[in-house]
Amino acid sequence: MKKVRGFTLVELLVAIAIIGILAALLLPALARAKAKSNRIKCVNNLSQIGKALRGFADANNNRFPWQLTPGGLKYHFGNEDPMCTQNIFSLQAVKVEIGGAKLLASPCDGQVAPPNEEAEENWSTYDTKSGNMIQCEAISYVLIEGADMARTWTMLAATQNLSTKDLATAKWVGADQTPLPENALSGMNSSQGQAVFADGSARQSNDSDIGPEGSVTKAHQKGHLSSSSGVSLGPASTVVIGCCGGGTEGDTLFVKANIDDDDILIVTPTFVQWDHRNAARPGAHGGNGLSNFKHTELDGVKWLPKWQHYDRRPQMSSKHTTTKYAKMLKAGTKIIIKKWKMSNNGGAHVKPRIIGQPASGNGYTLRIHFLDKDGHGPELFEVLVGNVK
Repeated sequence: MKKVRGFTLVELLVAIAIIGILAALLLPALARAKAKSNRIKCVNNLSQIGKALRGFADANNNRFPWQLTPGGLKYHFGNEDPMCTQNIFSLQAVKVEIGGAKLLASPCDGQVAPPNEEAEENWSTYDTKSGNMIQCEAISYVLIEGADMARTWTMLAATQNLSTKDLATAKWVGADQTPLPENALSGMNSSQGQAVFADGSARQSNDSDIGPEGSVTKAHQKGHLSSSSGVSLGPASTVVIGCCGGGTEGDTLFVKANIDDDDILIVTPTFVQWDHRNAARPGAHGGNGLSNFKHTELDGVKWLPKWQHYDRRPQMSSKHTTTKYAKMLKAGTKIIIKKWKMSNNGGAHVKPRIIGQPASGNGYTLRIHFLDKDGHGPELFEVLVGNVK
């Protein structure tokens, strides 16, 4: 009978070592191929976004949403800010062109998937005029103020991994940098970005396109000399349109909520929570014609706080988990009310107050006191707080 010979231990170890070496050689190459593929998919997304915005402009005298005349702004935006991506992408006319929230999520942005999936489910409910907009966290892209249908070389939209809010001073930031830049996308390194232009062309970009000496920057600044048309005179703006709230990401917090009598918003480095003191609960009611605003808005994010009891006061709401405001709270500077307004249906006009400044002793917790004492039901407060510069 013929004897069957198996692998010796040495032969097995050699085979395992060879497989390990091959894996070490192949896996980085596969990772690079995956990253390259994602960038190509991202370019395709931007191309479709460009077509959607160009379609809107074709129907509105070659004006992109943020360039509309006062009558057009009122018709499409109502009372909302036209210089915010979540407001623009929630316009009914733009939504029809885009088709769904998935297009607004870059395959290079690993953090966008959970909120974008929720946005896809809620896509039909978004309507800028009614004050219900897609959340900022579901969007991977920014828009450029100076994009112009008549100036085909101007940049229209891009990935949001820009170091500043102006192409003339920005660089593309990446996940390979230390410390990690705030606007970095997990799937891209420094000097890597994607963009679509006013003529509909989309491509990968690098730092040679932007910054003071960038080819795109120079085209915006000098291209008007060779153009006899457009929606504006002079150089095309290089200002980047991002999410509402103003300032740099993390420097400010915009709050919009119905308040009846007495409530405190608690903001920490990891969560936001309502401390309900009296009368109707914030984020759970509408009143005085505000029945469409039964939520709390935080920088464009719709938060529906949950309450343990229907009419108990005081009580704490559920927490809105977020680390977006950690930078602002730990900056070591005083927080102030920068802007505010209220619906003022009843007559009283009480300015919100900062009643607790973030400090190491309180876990860097900010407390904003809202007070409505007119006895005519809830008022809609809109408040922007931020660091003293």
